[in-house]
Amino acid sequence: MAIFEGPDRTSRLVDVIHKHGAENYAALSRVTGLPEETIRYKINVQLPRKGLTVHCGINFEKLGLTRKVLSVSFPQFIGSKATKAYEALSQELYINYFGKIMGSRNYNLILSAPKNSWTEYADFIEYLVEKEVMSNYRIEDILWSRHVPMRTDIFDFQRGEWNINWDKLGARKDAPIEPPTPLLEDELFEAPDYIDLAILSELQVNATRQMSKIASDIKVKEDTVHYHYAEHVKKRNLISNYMVSWVG
Repeated sequence: MAIFEGPDRTSRLVDVIHKHGAENYAALSRVTGLPEETIRYKINVQLPRKGLTVHCGINFEKLGLTRKVLSVSFPQFIGSKATKAYEALSQELYINYFGKIMGSRNYNLILSAPKNSWTEYADFIEYLVEKEVMSNYRIEDILWSRHVPMRTDIFDFQRGEWNINWDKLGARKDAPIEPPTPLLEDELFEAPDYIDLAILSELQVNATRQMSKIASDIKVKEDTVHYHYAEHVKKRNLISNYMVSWVG
């Protein structure tokens, strides 16, 4: 058992969260040697006071989804209503993110659509262009993405500020980020079920949410949710990584 003492124990705890997640305080306690109540306080009170929270990245490929960036523009008479339209459609049209490009009527959308439905989805976009709901568009593939976690070695958690030695920054020998190996069709696991997706949905909103609370929310036995999390979500790598980063 590793026991982290002193002011550095918050950064050590964050490093462990990056590897194991933050929904199981007992597991974090076993690894760090910190009491569960200390871990609970740091995750739910201390980190948020610094503007930090725990996020989890979803492995969209393992869910059978294809990711695209859709760049669109709207006629002037629709542009003022575009944001409300995206907010309404995000629940139905696989939109994970949208943002307006400053000084223009153009928007960038990140889509995560089922691979076997992408042709129909692309036809729908063409239909919107024909009906002049959108004036033009461009679609690009997202080959891979990675959420960068908090760099604990250059952040002072006590003061809540960066502590960078600029003189030595150029001498750092950080390993380059390697893209993941593309998945082959026969490498994909069986499709996730409702409980798997419910767990992932809850953890995307709050990556510290415990399985017992998720079970209560979705009205499923706690043992069943724990099983799905361990045997489906974790073993099938449906979560690509955890990271402590800024709220938002």
